[in-house]
Amino acid sequence: MINSSEDFEYFDADLGGLSYVLIGNRGVSPTLFPEVFNKDGSVNYPLALKLYGSNQQIDDIEAVRRDMQSKGLLPQDGKIMVYGGSGGGVLVQQYLDKYGEHVSRALIASSGGPDLARKHNVTFMKNTYDSNPSVAESYFALSQVKDDDDDSDTASLAFMLFKVGLEGDTELQKKIVSSKTDMLALGDKLAYLKTWLVPSNNFPLIHLLLDAPCELEVKVRIYELMGEDLENYHPASSRDICLGYEWSKVLLADFMKAHEDGIIPITQINLNRSRYRGEVMVWSGTADQDFAEEMGHWLSDSYPHSRLAVFDDAHRRQKYPDYYREFRRAFFTFGLNSPDVQYYFNDARQLNVVQKNLTVRN
Repeated sequence: MINSSEDFEYFDADLGGLSYVLIGNRGVSPTLFPEVFNKDGSVNYPLALKLYGSNQQIDDIEAVRRDMQSKGLLPQDGKIMVYGGSGGGVLVQQYLDKYGEHVSRALIASSGGPDLARKHNVTFMKNTYDSNPSVAESYFALSQVKDDDDDSDTASLAFMLFKVGLEGDTELQKKIVSSKTDMLALGDKLAYLKTWLVPSNNFPLIHLLLDAPCELEVKVRIYELMGEDLENYHPASSRDICLGYEWSKVLLADFMKAHEDGIIPITQINLNRSRYRGEVMVWSGTADQDFAEEMGHWLSDSYPHSRLAVFDDAHRRQKYPDYYREFRRAFFTFGLNSPDVQYYFNDARQLNVVQKNLTVRN
């Protein structure tokens, strides 16, 4: 979604002066498709998946690349470099799978792969117990005493905890849960209220916004990435809790019902990463509550010419902004095995010891 100067400010800060192109998602104005809705205003789920799905998204990226090539805006070989994080990192992998011959370098940050999760018999998103056991235990206990027909309260709590987890603030997560379990924890109740008053943490508000017709493409993408896990998500203990799935199952209740009724299939993403011959750098965080560090290793190992950088940071990677920016610039400017990139791999903030102090070409 590219609809304000903030989008460009974000990538200006991320890429530090490098030229870049942002490609808007289909399904975001002005690329809305009215045919994804029936005459009565209900969603035409098969058409929504077809027209707003990632297969179309990556074809759109390729169309932009071809247009740039025809206008002489690319190198002679017509190749581009791509960068994406989280769900966008999966889209990068999907583009490499279909159009990898047109990509020289790719940076995939704080991401994973549904097919890699399936291969290793884990969930796509990281279970909360692995990041914050006490929060997972308290949340599971709260979920057991709710009305079986109403997931809204626990989904709202899960969403708030999830958003706080993106920043890696485990202590605030504990306070928020404590505000629900300890009636005398007045300080924790204040922390809960302050967090709740931030609109982006308020699930009822976000749910209302994402139910708007202009946000249907967001739900399509979440369904593509999480639908397979949501179909089998029935936590039997605190170790099975995944905050991301707790609120997503409420947000996507209509999509899951359409699947149960045989209207749409579960999307299965299957990629052949081994055939991509370009350079890949994968970033992973030890405090990432969305994707396990192991996912970063599996992702990096799947590409023939790849290196993994690991940081003691959360999903949004806000701990060392200047270092991250210069690391990205070095990769996109000089390449994966350059001394310039090795300099940042050798930095103490990069924790993957296998990638430290390697001899690289000049």
